[in-house]
Amino acid sequence: MPRFGQDVPPHARRPVAWYAPATLWQAARKLLAAEQFATHLDRRETFPSDLRPVDLSADPCSPAAPFWFDFASDTGDGGDATVAVAQGLLAPSMAGTQAQDERGQPLPQVRLLVLGGDLAYPGSGRLDYQYRFIEPLDQALRWAQRRAGFGRWRHAVDAAREGTPIAADDKVVVAIPQNHDWAVSASTFCRYFVNTDAGAVLGARTPQRQTWFALKLPRNWWVLGLDFALEGDLDRPQYEGFKALLNQGLGAGSQVVLVYPEPYWTRPLGDHAPEGYPKRYQRLEARLLAAGARIRLRLAGDLHHVAHEQLTLPDGSDTHLLVAGHGGAFTHATHTQEVRGRKVLRAVSGPGDELAQHVEIGLPRNRNEAALPAFEPGVRYPDEVASRRLGWRAWAAAFRARGSGMAQGWRGWWAEQWDSNRGLLPVLGGLVGLLTWFGWGIHPQVDLSRVPSPSAVLPALAVLVACAAAVWDPLAPRRALLLGAGHGLAQLSAAWGWTLLCFNTLGPWLGWPAFVLASALSGGLLLGLALALACGGLGLASNAASGLVAHEGHKGFVRFRLDDAGLTAFVLGLDEVPAQTAVPTDAPLPSGWRVVTRFTLRD
Repeated sequence: MPRFGQDVPPHARRPVAWYAPATLWQAARKLLAAEQFATHLDRRETFPSDLRPVDLSADPCSPAAPFWFDFASDTGDGGDATVAVAQGLLAPSMAGTQAQDERGQPLPQVRLLVLGGDLAYPGSGRLDYQYRFIEPLDQALRWAQRRAGFGRWRHAVDAAREGTPIAADDKVVVAIPQNHDWAVSASTFCRYFVNTDAGAVLGARTPQRQTWFALKLPRNWWVLGLDFALEGDLDRPQYEGFKALLNQGLGAGSQVVLVYPEPYWTRPLGDHAPEGYPKRYQRLEARLLAAGARIRLRLAGDLHHVAHEQLTLPDGSDTHLLVAGHGGAFTHATHTQEVRGRKVLRAVSGPGDELAQHVEIGLPRNRNEAALPAFEPGVRYPDEVASRRLGWRAWAAAFRARGSGMAQGWRGWWAEQWDSNRGLLPVLGGLVGLLTWFGWGIHPQVDLSRVPSPSAVLPALAVLVACAAAVWDPLAPRRALLLGAGHGLAQLSAAWGWTLLCFNTLGPWLGWPAFVLASALSGGLLLGLALALACGGLGLASNAASGLVAHEGHKGFVRFRLDDAGLTAFVLGLDEVPAQTAVPTDAPLPSGWRVVTRFTLRD
């Protein structure tokens, strides 16, 4: 059990070890339970049906006093990364860094923070939120409050503000949940963001009443935050609530930013919707366009990197796609098919009811779809060279402890090993040992047979299936299947070789522990090599390989400026996250912050 409290240094809050047995079990158990629960009751349907926009349209918005806001997503993982990003979000300005505007001026602190979900890993329970989200943000807030110039926006825990209008100096935070937040049916998310406005997060106002939101900004700009839960789509009340905004000022001339919980455009065109029954979010986009609104930006986290793409429409305006899930969690590869593949747009507007009108964006599945209007790729962060280098690092990642280095005594050391990727090694050794027992029937009373028994067929097939699943990529099934088969054959060959060596040399009694140890080491190495080849070499299995590597660098967020010129996005990045072995107090803002890319959506 980790130690809680404001005196815990960021570096002691080690990143999630995604291949630790306890982590795998916890995440799988919670997600399966949440999906089963959602089958019988979609919790989104229990929220109020009327969507009340958070109205900040009266805020100043001019060249001299622009309206600024931030977007951050996928935050709550390792303490160093989470605190570093939070310091950037809360610092009075980005002075002393390369995070500057076009005139070389440091970017200022903002009033509004939009959170894109997956705020605490792995399961987003109450302890996960406290340990990986609330406490690191509070540490960064206390650090920021000691900086000169802090205090423009009010951060206060005050139950008396519940239900009162938002004051001009209030800090405002809105958020949507992602799949990890929904692993506990979004219960913890709701405790902090839904129908609670007492300042539990950064002492800010959290005025939303559902797990989705609508923001009305100056100059008729709107930000709509959508919630897919674990269903990959909007629910009916949410869809109706967003449609009702078309009678509340959202319509002709409106500029819209859609915040999605996942970048659906990285999937095949149509997003697996049934023929003739498009998804509700696809229909919502069509309704917005039909009402005269312009969708200028589709923004999402979920993938822990930056990927920007742009399309010029027939009327001369442009629309953008931006993945910016680099707020703290391990870094995803950017050279994979889901990122590099051409994204195309198809707007369907046939006669009939609303089912005939929808908008699709995604990867083309055939030549006809490949001829559709395509987005032009922009900046990716990290770039392809750095991304491939990180992918190749997977070969030895199973042997990294990923601990904080602050464990006390031998019990603490062993606990760190088990709760790291190394904890997977004895599990691999035990599973291979079980396979060998079924296949060769080895025990102290039976001589070793060099020919496996028929009982080995099913376990061997299970190994092949598991090894194929480890490197599976639905966007390149043939290559993934061939690599998975090779991975499985390598694991089986290693098990057979260790069987002959250990039991022929040491006998059954000493052979078993030697065999399990050897199988654990070779199993971990072969898994790492397969993922390294998949991701670093072939651009496959990004999530599996990146989760094993768990790189803490290339973090950041997006700072937006709204003024007479339009909406300008400054995508900020921190290539190397500093290790903070003490609670930050008077330390300067990390100097490595820079503008990764900048683009403007003109009115």
